[in-house]
Amino acid sequence: MDYRIELNNAIETKESGKFKKHSPVVEVFSALVSGKELSSLNLGAKADKAVKYIEELASKAEHGDVNAVSELNELRTFVIQPRIMEEIKLLGLFGSYQALNWGDTVYLKRRKYHNVSASVKQQAEGLDVSTPFFRDEKVPLAPITISGGHEVNYRQLQFGDAQAENELMNEVQKQMRNKATNYVITKVFNAIKTATGVKYFYEGSPIAKSGIDALLQRINRFGQANILGDYSVLSKITSFAGFFGTTNGSITLSGVSDNMIDAVNDNGILGKYNGAILQKLDNPYDISKINSAGTDYETVLPAGLAFVTPVVNAGGVAPIQTFSIGGLTSFTGNDVTTGTIMTRFDLAIACGVASTDGIGIIHDTTLDSLV
Repeated sequence: MDYRIELNNAIETKESGKFKKHSPVVEVFSALVSGKELSSLNLGAKADKAVKYIEELASKAEHGDVNAVSELNELRTFVIQPRIMEEIKLLGLFGSYQALNWGDTVYLKRRKYHNVSASVKQQAEGLDVSTPFFRDEKVPLAPITISGGHEVNYRQLQFGDAQAENELMNEVQKQMRNKATNYVITKVFNAIKTATGVKYFYEGSPIAKSGIDALLQRINRFGQANILGDYSVLSKITSFAGFFGTTNGSITLSGVSDNMIDAVNDNGILGKYNGAILQKLDNPYDISKINSAGTDYETVLPAGLAFVTPVVNAGGVAPIQTFSIGGLTSFTGNDVTTGTIMTRFDLAIACGVASTDGIGIIHDTTLDSLV
């Protein structure tokens, strides 16, 4: 996946110093974009003045005024940044998430235990007791930049129509969330697949009941397992519980409870399998890409992946650690691919795997091209 959108002649947004979070212009722009009534802001004449100012900015930007373009992007950032940062927090689903400030160095925290004996023998009289301890180490992580963008239409905004702004900002929000999730998932998958030593990884073509059961048997020694994955792979796990086909269009299950049948009827997948909770990971289509067979769209995330937790949480140090650095930056320029004028939003993120025995992975290689 391309995490960035390339622009020619990109103009970076510079803070004008005119706007604060609760400035009337910011509140009015946010209300226009969200479709809220301006009367609900209780700004009185300031609201009308702010609307006129925004429309004048759009008019100037339409005629190539660089400062007006920068101010509009600054207003957009005030609106879209809180949305995107809330989405990015969801990366903590795979471990921990931390928002860092501009200029902060990103470190992956690892914990190593020393002088730990697995012996179950009784302490010999007169001998010292083994004293375990741990040391934390920090390893620098290199961040990447993800971006989302939309085509600019100053003309509509010039006449007070902000509906397109709202729709396009929603698309930017989805773009950046999907790119961030794809980056984290791919990095975690590659780290665990290539790891040596103890790891909890099962890959099949396709996956089989025996492989899933063996993996769950190992992981359940740490506690109840949860399986988070794409619908395609979870529906295969559902079949291992007794699903064997359809009769007159209805789902038939053998040897299972009514509750399990209801779960399948309601969600298409079981709620649990052998004690493990099955949870679907949202994975929409990427309508810009067609699959290799030319019969359907590609999914944003690999369709054959499922993650199994908990495995090992090394003394409170999360096995998967994700970060965002600073906030959004924005640019306007010509899209390299299409030549259209676009506004692009960038965000620096990072991900590191502190312990490859910290999360289990199930991968059905028949469902995606991930290698």
